[in-house]
Amino acid sequence: MKLLIILGQKEDAEKLFQKLTEEKFSATKFEGRSGPLLRETVLLLVPTEEKHLRKVFSLTKEVCGKRIEYLPSEIDTLPEGQFLEMPPMPIKMGGATVFVLKIEDFKEF
Repeated sequence: MKLLIILGQKEDAEKLFQKLTEEKFSATKFEGRSGPLLRETVLLLVPTEEKHLRKVFSLTKEVCGKRIEYLPSEIDTLPEGQFLEMPPMPIKMGGATVFVLKIEDFKEF
């Protein structure tokens, strides 16, 4: 038995959570904020048998793909009263980090 800890952006992880439950995987979801931009993130706990790892990895890769998004830049005022508009800043977004832990034993009460 394995426990997958999947950390992704909220938009992606919400879709992944849906896909996993549609495929009959058990998943627990925790929401928070992380990173320098304090973007909303989701942490998923997914227990599964080792034989199903590739399926979870495949769904994660399909749903949580990396992409480029553009942050609007600030507008600076020059001393002459003119405005200097900077182009939007490209940043890499999306993707997921997956940790795989071995479960040696578990108890249900």
